[in-house]
Amino acid sequence: MSRPLSPLIDAAALAARLGDPGLRVLDATVHISWPPDVKGLQAASGRPDYERVHIPGAAFADLAGELSDPDVQLPFTLPDAERFAVAAGRLGIGPDNEVVYAHLPG
Repeated sequence: MSRPLSPLIDAAALAARLGDPGLRVLDATVHISWPPDVKGLQAASGRPDYERVHIPGAAFADLAGELSDPDVQLPFTLPDAERFAVAAGRLGIGPDNEVVYAHLPG
């Protein structure tokens, strides 16, 4: 059993844990803008950034899509428990995993 992660982890500590089967590293990058000619915020997936560069072994978590409620007009609304559980399962997250959200500056 691995030791628990702190709520914050630095790059060196994360690097030491890469490859740990109980660790899931996720990149949930999303780009937010408030264009003056559009009412409300606009969200664009960070998947292109993830495809270009990401931490080895990291998965892309679609915060603006798969991890949001599609039936609500407000962006980033938490989906119901079933939808979230299905999305988390596709990302390889289970009850025994530790999860790290990581973002590499683009």
